[in-house]
Amino acid sequence: MYLDHSATTPLDKNVLEEMMPYLTNHFGNASALYSQGQKAKKALDSARFTIAENIDANLDEIIFTSGATESNNLVIKGVVENFENKNVDNNIKPIIISTNIEHASILEVLKNLESQKRVKLLFLEVDEYGIVSVENFKEILEKLQKEGAIKNLVLVSCMAVNNEIGTIQPVSRVGRICRKQNIIFHIDAVQAFGKIKTSVEDWKCDLMSLSAHKCYGPKGSGVLYVKEGTEMNAQIIGGGQERSYRAGTENIANIVGMVAAFKISEKQREEEQKTYEELQIFAKNYIEKNIDFALWNGVEIGEFRVKNNINFSFSNSEKNIEISGESLLMRLDLQRVSISLGSACSAGMVAESHVLRAIGRTKIEAKTGVRITFGRSTNKEDLEIALAKIVKAVHALKK
Repeated sequence: MYLDHSATTPLDKNVLEEMMPYLTNHFGNASALYSQGQKAKKALDSARFTIAENIDANLDEIIFTSGATESNNLVIKGVVENFENKNVDNNIKPIIISTNIEHASILEVLKNLESQKRVKLLFLEVDEYGIVSVENFKEILEKLQKEGAIKNLVLVSCMAVNNEIGTIQPVSRVGRICRKQNIIFHIDAVQAFGKIKTSVEDWKCDLMSLSAHKCYGPKGSGVLYVKEGTEMNAQIIGGGQERSYRAGTENIANIVGMVAAFKISEKQREEEQKTYEELQIFAKNYIEKNIDFALWNGVEIGEFRVKNNINFSFSNSEKNIEISGESLLMRLDLQRVSISLGSACSAGMVAESHVLRAIGRTKIEAKTGVRITFGRSTNKEDLEIALAKIVKAVHALKK
């Protein structure tokens, strides 16, 4: 019973079928002029067109990468380096505004640049539900304006959907403010595609990261949308592929698979979300009925939370209850139930969730936040069996 679809999803069999010709017969390099290369080039162009159409972008604004981590690194480092190359005064540091609930592929890059004294970081506040404060964003911009530092603001980066607690952020409101003030705006939309409408036009962003393996596509495949006119430096230099933003021979099979996965996800999105919401309500009610000390993390079920996500802390500081999250996961794994503690990219590193700490959970509660996420293989019967095992394991650990 796999209940960790926000970590990754299985490869859709129809996606694999689309990929197979490019893993076998159509193996050409898309940069080659002969027929094998041109077949690959045709598939590449078709893929670029389809993704652009799906997110309301232009054809030449789509850059293929190895995944969202690379896309996010390219955005942050590329924008900072562009500022450094243009600025003759080394004492002036570029300013980046982000949130303290971002994925590690954003936060760790920012912290790394800050440790090198290359950037000044400002973080937007989130409320008890994990939703970014647009008013706080306006206040920060006003302060920078008064200080005469707004010209050094090189980037605003905010995720569309939080990977741990599923909160949907007001990115369109942030985007409109950025567009009005000519500020580069980046969205990490990894957890959004296939769950909510993903549109660079509606969100008014200049940069956006996507990943295939979160919606039944192949791992190691991603997209970076780069609005025409957005300036940033390349991080991988070579043969000039992908508008010279990302050199290297394109992985045609993976790109074809990613596009197939995106098309299926977008086509089935509305129907799937209805099913997930039913499961979400059922799972939340089941846990709250059977574990009276469970703490619900994030916003309530509704328009500001994606439908396939629930997150509970089974440690409760007020009631002096502390349960080992690792022990819970191991017990459940032995019973063939897969859930996660926080983000998949933190697996193996047992630490408190920075997201749960940001919304006001104690250290103990933040260390035992359990994320359960549904997917196409999840049905109510299996889910009920899994939830019964979770409840039993939690009570056993409490004793």
